[in-house]
Amino acid sequence: MAPPLPPTRDQLLDEVAYVAELEHGLMVDYLLIRYALGAEQPEVTGAGPAADAASAAASAAKFLAIRAMKRLHQANDLLVGSRRRPVLGRAAWVMPETGAPIPLAAFRADQFEGFPRREQAIAAAVERQYAHLEAASASPAPDVDPGLAQEINFFVSFAGSHPVDDLAAVTPAPRPFVTRLGPHDDLDRELAAACDAFYVAIVAAVRASFGNPAEVSELFGRVLATMDALDDFCARLGRRGLLPAFTLPPL
Repeated sequence: MAPPLPPTRDQLLDEVAYVAELEHGLMVDYLLIRYALGAEQPEVTGAGPAADAASAAASAAKFLAIRAMKRLHQANDLLVGSRRRPVLGRAAWVMPETGAPIPLAAFRADQFEGFPRREQAIAAAVERQYAHLEAASASPAPDVDPGLAQEINFFVSFAGSHPVDDLAAVTPAPRPFVTRLGPHDDLDRELAAACDAFYVAIVAAVRASFGNPAEVSELFGRVLATMDALDDFCARLGRRGLLPAFTLPPL
């Protein structure tokens, strides 16, 4: 049996595009965990060990979401620098080493059964994808510029690790406060629409920053500020018992 052919330039960049979609899916997944756990609601924090554990996990999930957004940005910097269009799509699932695919950014209350094994399995699956990308860039086809291979290796060294220790260390294992997916009234609908609007604005600002080095710093600062507004509105929605939808805008 003939050995597999080394990956071409386009194949390597396709893999970078895929990890960008994984990072976007991870970002939304962590945000949904955050809001399901109450997002450090003042009336929940200090209400007992279970509530304090949920608040600690919600805070850790926010930090993980921000890290995923930064990795998404770096993956797209690499793509745009290689004359590819930025990729803001979102992976819908990851494939664990064994078992069925695990949905991403599609919250169900039963996903908290066995917490944090689901989150650890997702992180391990994403790390395997990065390891595959690193191995592919180590022995590429002749059409791959050595500089591109080095950039991919640098990217993997920065982004390839996905520790979820801060989530896994939370005890007792948290349970969601918020599980409802559909609005009950007009205020629910307005707050949900506001959350989606901020999410769309974040995606648009991230896309606009690529290929505009003179404005990237300011635009990324605006993204972080908009994430604070998104967090506030989604937490308000959560206090009404409803999870945000994070409707992906047309790309």
